[in-house]
Order: sequence, then structure tokens, then C-alpha cells
Amino acid sequence: MANEGFIKLYRKMLEWGWYDDGPTKDVFIHLLLIASYEDKFYRGIPLERGQVVTTVKEMEVKLGLTTRQIRTALSKLISTNEVTKKSTSKFTIYTINNYADYQACDKQSDKRATNERQTSDKPSNTKKVRSKEYIATTAASDAGCDLYNQDLSDCIQCYEQNCGSIPRAVSDEIKAALQKFPAAIICRAIEEAAVHNSRRWSYISQILARCEQEGIYTVEAFKAKRDSAKAARTAPRQNDATAAMERLKQLAKGVNADD
Repeated sequence: MANEGFIKLYRKMLEWGWYDDGPTKDVFIHLLLIASYEDKFYRGIPLERGQVVTTVKEMEVKLGLTTRQIRTALSKLISTNEVTKKSTSKFTIYTINNYADYQACDKQSDKRATNERQTSDKPSNTKKVRSKEYIATTAASDAGCDLYNQDLSDCIQCYEQNCGSIPRAVSDEIKAALQKFPAAIICRAIEEAAVHNSRRWSYISQILARCEQEGIYTVEAFKAKRDSAKAARTAPRQNDATAAMERLKQLAKGVNADD
């Protein structure tokens, strides 16, 4: 996250319910400081304004608090809906609810402005209105975007783990593939490519193309097709082995199979 710029911290926070709880206050202000101030990608993870990817361990180092203190503080912040979190096996995204309100313009500061400044306050008020519009727009689109962003993040993480760093072009290809396939199928295709040591998108896209041709859109169908192909490959070898064993038995009995 950026170490430049600043955040706004209003005096009204003195009335905040967790203000006299040192660890909780420290964790919340820390999240405000490191949260993304705009929509962006962070290490392949899509983040919206007011979100941040971090870990309890990182907060321990930064804040000098124990694991228990940080987990307790986060639980308190979540219980009062100050913060929400979304966890996966690889990372956790923390969202500061009402982030736009915390970082909106302070109307009280306008009262201290001179007559000349009052004219220039209008853009500031407009900015606050836009912040409210942003909240409304984001709230309306969250239901659809959250799932898509999570799926995209899962696919990017899977690609990075199996194939290495992800080029922007591949990220765009994954976005397009998500219009056709669930994330689980794309991840299976990536893993399958890695098993065959073909860690490139052209090979992965061929797997997905076959899935589309054969109507495979679930993990169960993908596994069934893979197991079927594996069985077809091993069947001839098993038949050859069975025939060889039968030949050995006949030889052991002194029987000529050609007789």
C-alpha cells in the first residue's frame, strides 16, 4: 500500500465507542492508513476503495500488539460493523465500512473559511455528494461484483502458484473465461496444465475449449472425464500385463500356448 499522502481523522472520533480501547483503536486507525483509497489490483487481488489485504502477523509487527489483542480488536470492530473481512486459504481482505464517510470533506472546516474561501468550498461540497453517490453505486453493485472479484482472484492465485507470475494478457484471458466457466473449472484446467508441464495459457485454453465442446461445466464432470481418459490409457497396459501373466502360468505348467 502507498506510504504517501494522508488520511483524515476527525475530532468526533473522541466520542467513538472504541476510542478508550487502545488495541481496538490502534487496529482501526492502522487499517484506515493502509486501506486502498481507490479501486486497484494488489498482487493480482482486486481491491475496492477502503479495502486492504493484510494479515494478523503483519499487524503484530507494525503495532507491537499480540496475536490475541489483534484478533480481539478485529472481532470488536466486526461486531459493531466498523469492519468486515473476507478470508480465503491464502489471504484476508478487510473492508472498512463507510470508508468514504471517514475520508469525506469536513463541513465544520468550511465555517472557518473567509468569504473568499466560501466560494471555493463548493467543489468540496460537490466532492462529498459524489462520495455519497459512490457509496450508493458500490452498494448496488456489490452483490454481483464481489463474487466475480473473488473468482478472478482465485484464478489468478491458482495461476501464480502453478505457472508463475501472471502477465496482464493472461489476466484478461481469465476474465474472458469467467464469462463462460466457473472459477473451479478454470483452476482445474490450470492445475492439469501444470501436471503435464505445459505452464502456458495456450495449453490451458485448449483444455477449456474441450470442456466447452463436451459441455463440461462442473468439477464433477471434469474429474469424471479425466478419470475416464486415464482408464482408457491404462486399459491396454493392463490387458498386456494380464496376457503376460497367463503366458507365464502356462509355461510354468509346461503347456505351450500355441498347441
